[in-house]
Amino acid sequence: MFTLIVTSIIYAAGPQERIEAIDTASISGFETVELCEAAAKTIGGQALNVERQAVCVKTR
Repeated sequence: MFTLIVTSIIYAAGPQERIEAIDTASISGFETVELCEAAAKTIGGQALNVERQAVCVKTR
């Protein structure tokens, strides 16, 4: 089984890029790493003032 862990870093708007908040979420139950990585591709990336990182980890 695999778990997808998503970390979102939210930056404050303005001239200085300072971190305003960090949030972590997880989605478990993926049977293969390929399914987990496919889900990660739909979540990861950047948006206005938000950076998301997604990683799959093997769970027991």
